[in-house]
Amino acid sequence: MTGSRVTEIQYKNTPQNRVTVKTEQGKEYTFDLLIGADGVSSVVRRTILPGVRPLPPNGNCAYRAIVPMEKVLQDPGLREIDPLNMNVWMGPNASVAAIASRPVPS
Repeated sequence: MTGSRVTEIQYKNTPQNRVTVKTEQGKEYTFDLLIGADGVSSVVRRTILPGVRPLPPNGNCAYRAIVPMEKVLQDPGLREIDPLNMNVWMGPNASVAAIASRPVPS
């Protein structure tokens, strides 16, 4: 189910241990599994973990990218990296971690 705003979730003491969601339109849907990908104002989190509140933004952020190792090794400034291990560069206000996601062809 996508494109619907969930307003209520029932998961305790339900028949066959299923989960029922109610949408803004008043429709109800029942599922075997619920994946809560509903963001910072998560109805799923508030229902399942009522005492947990997310921390406010702290200004930190992370960027991720996938770059073919062949391209990385073509860069003169990066040739010394070891493609079989994690490589970390740390600076005063930033750091970079490079991790191979699969074996590098020899």
